[in-house]
Amino acid sequence: MRQKRTKGARKVMQLYQSAFGFREPYQLLMDAAFVQSSVKQKFELMSRLHDVLQGVVKPMITQCCMQALYNLGEEAQDVVDVAKGFERRMCNHLKARPEDECLTAMAGSDNHNRYVFATQSLALRQALRKVPGSPIIYIARSVLLLEAPSDQTLAKKHQMETAKLHVSAQELAVITGKPITSSAPEPSTSTSTATAAADAPAPDAAPKKPRKPKGPKGPNPLSVRSKKKGAAPGGGEAGGRPPKKRGR
Repeated sequence: MRQKRTKGARKVMQLYQSAFGFREPYQLLMDAAFVQSSVKQKFELMSRLHDVLQGVVKPMITQCCMQALYNLGEEAQDVVDVAKGFERRMCNHLKARPEDECLTAMAGSDNHNRYVFATQSLALRQALRKVPGSPIIYIARSVLLLEAPSDQTLAKKHQMETAKLHVSAQELAVITGKPITSSAPEPSTSTSTATAAADAPAPDAAPKKPRKPKGPKGPNPLSVRSKKKGAAPGGGEAGGRPPKKRGR
């Protein structure tokens, strides 16, 4: 079962890496309840997080979540000591806000900082599922679990993949070397005149010579030997010259 969970978590993180650009070390934002639960369960937190996310993890906690731990009093001093070892992430809230509100603000509308959220709050997990590209970790029955991608995350992934298959107008202009035009230009006067002239009937042209009918061709005159002229009357050769007599 543990091997199956590890394989599933690996596939989930590969999706976040390829579609949303997550890279190691993963920035993990934890709320007070998650830290408190991990201490109570006596987790080797960093080792467990590495196994779940299949990579190096950078644990973080916001000032608002840290204040929530302080508010627990001396009973949670051991939890506070553990949380002090995490990187303090500035949430820019001058006055401490509820943890769910603080972490929702850190996620924003698209989780552009690529945080991984570790929380035990069901309400916060429901809110984070609406933010595409937001991995969520929680503890259930002493087991650290990585949620499957939400419907919004899968829809955003499909949208980005579809957009890559189409060429934008700007890219098409670069490829073709033609400027982008919002509409077809109106034909100018010169263009209209040229079009009208092209459509006008052409004047009467000289009659074409009729083609010779096809048929058997005669012999090439250059390859035919000329006929010899006949002998002239009186035994002389043609041209009036008398024949020569041979001497005895």
